[in-house]
Amino acid sequence: EVDGSEDKYRQHLTLEDGPRLFNLNFELTPTAEMRHLFDRIDLDMTNMGGDPFETIRASIEKYGRFSLKYDRLKSTYFYDDTILPVALGDPALSNAGDFHTFDFDRVRDTVRFNLSLGRNAQLDFDFDRFTRTGHSTTTFDIERDEFEFDKPIDETMSEYRLALQYAWPRVTLIFEGRLREYENAVEIFLPGLSQGEDPEDATILGSYFLDQPYDLRAFTPSVRVVARPTDRLNVNLYASVEDLTMDLELSEHALGTTWEGVPYESFAEGEGEVDRKVQMYDLDLSYQIVDWFGLVAGAREQKLEQDGAMVFDEEDGDSSWRIDTTSAYLGVQFDLSSQFTISTGLRSESRDME
Repeated sequence: EVDGSEDKYRQHLTLEDGPRLFNLNFELTPTAEMRHLFDRIDLDMTNMGGDPFETIRASIEKYGRFSLKYDRLKSTYFYDDTILPVALGDPALSNAGDFHTFDFDRVRDTVRFNLSLGRNAQLDFDFDRFTRTGHSTTTFDIERDEFEFDKPIDETMSEYRLALQYAWPRVTLIFEGRLREYENAVEIFLPGLSQGEDPEDATILGSYFLDQPYDLRAFTPSVRVVARPTDRLNVNLYASVEDLTMDLELSEHALGTTWEGVPYESFAEGEGEVDRKVQMYDLDLSYQIVDWFGLVAGAREQKLEQDGAMVFDEEDGDSSWRIDTTSAYLGVQFDLSSQFTISTGLRSESRDME
């Protein structure tokens, strides 16, 4: 039982009614007949059922062949610091508290899969997804008064990674592809007729709705070469190209009475798109002249191109810009011990913008 403010209880503890599983550990090792399929299965679960922080970890592994791991982290966030109802609060004293409230769940799912393709090759697949879903409220100043609006939370960010690695005696080649996706369904609306924070003011909102969803998608292929041609020379090469596209929409409609007591109506809509391309090329070299002294050098080139267009309330806006950055460095490195190294050198960088 909780005496006092239930909101404060949820803000600090957020424990819900019902049965709870504090901890579960499960481990399975196969019999000799099943050992050709897997060597170990693990499952760990903590704080399941009404706890604000829940975790699930599961894995299956065949030593030297494959490994599959899954993690799920869930946390609940609640905030409500409304001290007095709007009717009892004094706008001049701002003693009604904070009209911004939050009640949502954050969930992160992670999958890691590693597959051995022989002594020299390996395939990796990673998946990450982060979501926020729930409810919140926010405030806007409209016609010299402040109004409280409902703002549902619906946000998802996902990333997929696939990598193939092949290793020769002195050279390792890595191909990688990353795909990032993000969606945010932004929606804000007035739940009903409102006289605002100051009921004595003439401003009234009969309805308000704002729809502003946006999403982006980015694909980044890359290649990396790690080479050691001799015992003293190390070479690292990296190249990547990222293509990103973002889309957004906007629709806003308000209806009510202004602070002067005359009818008020506002309507606006728009849409936009952004395309971005980033190219990166990187080279790093190190040569160990003697055991305690060596040379380091490198060069990098990065090109960024972005074009954007926006149409809002019958007005067009376009933007286009380019940034080219080139840098190089040369230095020396002193290995005073296996744990202490000093390096110094010169670095030059140039940047062109349009």
